[in-house]
Amino acid sequence: RAMNESRYMHRVKKILDCTLQLERQHNKSVWIVISDSPSVKQYVAQHYATSSRTILTTPARGTHSRPSRTPSTIDFVDAFIDWYLIGESDIVVSDKESPTFGGTAALRTFRPYHDASTCWKLPLLHNETEKVENMKLMRKHPVRQY
Repeated sequence: RAMNESRYMHRVKKILDCTLQLERQHNKSVWIVISDSPSVKQYVAQHYATSSRTILTTPARGTHSRPSRTPSTIDFVDAFIDWYLIGESDIVVSDKESPTFGGTAALRTFRPYHDASTCWKLPLLHNETEKVENMKLMRKHPVRQY
């Protein structure tokens, strides 16, 4: 169990390091910490809140992802609210390269999605670059509707 906790905290630290790196571009920031682990949310709130950084957490406990605990409807509602809030964020940082919980939330609103191990922005779609270029062209040359 201690080894799993250590490995888990290593993943959390990577996410925090990347978030701090991305945050340097802003004077004030608000972090919303979404995790199945209440202890991770508490740790981040206690150790990373500053006068220029607000830390928000939700009461979700991640029970929806643990079938052995017999999740209730409320547990799934908590998960949906977390997923929705992730999608409303300006930037999403996750330790998973492939779209998972955070990735699908970012995809819902087409938010920047960063892999914590490299802090690189990952494409959410295979043709994301093409889509962005098309959006720029559409802004320059809007289609007129009659």
